[in-house]
Amino acid sequence: MSVYDDNRDTLWHCLTTLFSPPPTLLQRKAEAFVTSRLRHYNAVLFVETATETFGCVVADVLRRARRTSHCIVNLDEVTDPALLREIRAALAGKSGYWTLPVLFLNGRVVPQVGAIRDA
Repeated sequence: MSVYDDNRDTLWHCLTTLFSPPPTLLQRKAEAFVTSRLRHYNAVLFVETATETFGCVVADVLRRARRTSHCIVNLDEVTDPALLREIRAALAGKSGYWTLPVLFLNGRVVPQVGAIRDA
């Protein structure tokens, strides 16, 4: 990739950001829901339900890590379907995955979790 390609990508990103519609109140609420947890905890695991097998295994590992502040978010506890849809979209934007569970360590997604789950 050349410098020209980098500049073109940066320009495209700036233009799409500038001309995209502003986020709705629900989108801002969902983004705040996700980012607040990523900001406050070293490890954040988002799971579909509390009984999901793969999520339970990862959650058990997190609970055993003594020096890591962690948060396990069960999305089945979110009662508003519109907010849940926006939270999923915010997670997909941050992680690149539409499926759960999604694990973040120090604010960055752990792609191996998705690869292990999909195998």
